[in-house]
Amino acid sequence: MRKFILICSMFFCMGTSAFSQNTSVVYPHPPVMPDERANYALEVIKLALFETQDDYGPWTVGYSVDPMERPRMEAEVEKGVVAQVIMLPGSNAHDQRYILVPIPIDKGLIGYRVSLIHRNNRTLFQRAASLNDVKNAKACLARSWNITKVFEDNGLNVVKSDKFSDLFKLLHNHRCDYFSRGVGEIQSELAFWSNTYRDMAIDPYVLLRTPMAFYLYVSKSHPELAKRLEVGMHRALVDGRFDDLFDREFKSNIDALKMRGRKVIELKMRQAHEKAPLNDPHLWFHP
Repeated sequence: MRKFILICSMFFCMGTSAFSQNTSVVYPHPPVMPDERANYALEVIKLALFETQDDYGPWTVGYSVDPMERPRMEAEVEKGVVAQVIMLPGSNAHDQRYILVPIPIDKGLIGYRVSLIHRNNRTLFQRAASLNDVKNAKACLARSWNITKVFEDNGLNVVKSDKFSDLFKLLHNHRCDYFSRGVGEIQSELAFWSNTYRDMAIDPYVLLRTPMAFYLYVSKSHPELAKRLEVGMHRALVDGRFDDLFDREFKSNIDALKMRGRKVIELKMRQAHEKAPLNDPHLWFHP
């Protein structure tokens, strides 16, 4: 912990020589709104920019104009013209493609997976005790997601779609048995999509877990933005504002899902994220 505080103190001591012009940040517009993930990413970005405004200058944040599916979102941020920053699961491939801001902004919650199921299938995982007990059930996941590869590498049965909104429709039409979601997003998505598909429910029995986390990734054409976000995030960790934001966003969901009462089934990652700061427990959520 002392080492962490010393490192953060170095960021506090940075002078005003960095730059003071207005920092304009554009995040790629999600395909469907509201999008709790994207909204949270924007709040983290705002916090980091707020923490650094005295020595880095004023800032603005907003979404791009056109809605985009995930592949286009990633491509636009890589180019850095329409949008400059995106929240993505940490991976070695993403580290090569963008500049990593090396702080897990969801504390690894995306690696804790809870399932949306059909109301008529509430006992789907009631007796599940191991990975073998869930292998026959069909999971709905997007083709481009990192978690989809993790599921497949663990031998799970996956039904894939390129369009996020279609995954809810597939579950509704019994084309799959469950739609795996992160702990931080499932409650709000159920509330929103139940207006269209009234037969969805949350499985109360199983928690699938893999060592994965969300990070901010910045276009390589904007290294000054990546540095400012890293400085701001470290400051927010030290002064407690980041923990306050995390609790406001996720604590009620965590409590409602009763994570400690679920059977935890571990999913292995074939290729671990090499830059994940796993040696710092203060950066990670622990049920």
